[in-house]
Amino acid sequence: MASGKTLEKLRQLYSRMDAEVKRWNALQEQSLSLLGTIANIAARLPALEDPSAYGALPAAAAGPGFQQRLLAKQLAAMDELIVQLQGCLADMQVVVDGMERQAQQAQRYVQQERLPPAVRSAAAPPIPSVDAGLQGLQDIWRMHAEELRLKHALVEEVRYDASEADLRQVAALFAAQLHVEAGRVADLLYIVAATEDRRRL
Repeated sequence: MASGKTLEKLRQLYSRMDAEVKRWNALQEQSLSLLGTIANIAARLPALEDPSAYGALPAAAAGPGFQQRLLAKQLAAMDELIVQLQGCLADMQVVVDGMERQAQQAQRYVQQERLPPAVRSAAAPPIPSVDAGLQGLQDIWRMHAEELRLKHALVEEVRYDASEADLRQVAALFAAQLHVEAGRVADLLYIVAATEDRRRL
């Protein structure tokens, strides 16, 4: 069985990974809120672009260029939301980079310890083996890295000329997180936290 020092180091890295996952989840919710608002604006644009939609307005209220000004405001609002969405992706990249650091740091630490293969692969349930702990960190990082690549592709479809239906589909795929096995991530983080609590009893 691996030394308590090695296992404690892995627990520390899992704790940092847990913080990164929580940050990712917060950015995911923020991004979905932005996508929903963008889709709502897109739903209004056809009516705003239709001159007949302004026929019932009093001339004094509408005034010259009223339609153009209103449309311009909505497009400006959409542009600002798209910029914020791109900012979320940039922050997600920071999170993924942090996940990669935790995974790589774990690999370097275990290599420096020069543990024999038999020790690295030995588990003492519920405590996972060192190899399993390393693999878990790698898996969490790679899942989110692949998901981020998908999200970049999805956000490229968020444009002025996208229909509401297209934007709702983008939001649905964004929400699905097809590359992130949420249950596996939660299990990995829980097992390490639970074994730390048990060790302290």
